[in-house]
Amino acid sequence: MHASPVSISRRSVGTATLTGALLLFISGCGVSKGDLSGKVTSKDKVVTSGSVTYVASDGSTQSAVIGENGEYAFTDVRGGPVKLAVTSPDPTAAPPPRIKAGMTPPPKPTKPTGWFALPNADKYADPEKSGLTTTIDKAVNVYDIKAD
Repeated sequence: MHASPVSISRRSVGTATLTGALLLFISGCGVSKGDLSGKVTSKDKVVTSGSVTYVASDGSTQSAVIGENGEYAFTDVRGGPVKLAVTSPDPTAAPPPRIKAGMTPPPKPTKPTGWFALPNADKYADPEKSGLTTTIDKAVNVYDIKAD
């Protein structure tokens, strides 16, 4: 007894091809990772210290320091939507370091030149409430943050 050959119609080949192409499209042909950078300002003034934190759609997070020129940068951010948070705490509000008896305490920290408190600081510190969002959809992404 011989096995009968499987008959494949042109219609089923066309349907399979279309389904495969659609699955590739839906799964995302965008970048899997990209870099993200930008400048942080508030009321047209450069934010000179603090940090920017992102939360990617997969829940991964990372923080970057805000430079004196207001710039921040991340590498290898997962592609897709990203929520951001900004903090710029008063650098002089840090608790004093512990010192041993007889040691001279270090000088109090000073505020960096140009430091100011962000308006609505609690709002911008929370990526769920900040309203700061962008999409990582290419190898290099720029997103300037206005924390007004």
